[in-house]
Amino acid sequence: MRYAHDLVHETYELNGKLGYLKEHALQFPWDSIEIAAGKLQRYSTLMARRYADDGKKGPFYKLITSPLGMFFKVYIIQSGWRDGRHGFILATLYSYYTFLKYAKLWEYQHGKTKPN
Repeated sequence: MRYAHDLVHETYELNGKLGYLKEHALQFPWDSIEIAAGKLQRYSTLMARRYADDGKKGPFYKLITSPLGMFFKVYIIQSGWRDGRHGFILATLYSYYTFLKYAKLWEYQHGKTKPN
């Protein structure tokens, strides 16, 4: 397995046989909400820049519908509710990230700011 660097969503590339875990894999992406908020700011800027470069549109209605859709996806579809408060906080953070991403894209497309 090899680490594949990408501007926003880093991933791994597998060359070989895929196996399965027999136990749970616990993941702790952030040590605090402050660290999470900083990453969300940085990643939302990068994604808005990528969307702008790709010519993706950021209509104003996406500022409402996309964050709500993300919350529903994480909290309901992906069963975030099973994790109690932690699941609610995570779903809210992902919703906030989605809002920021489209708000920044909207700003770029309306000449309010320039993508860095």
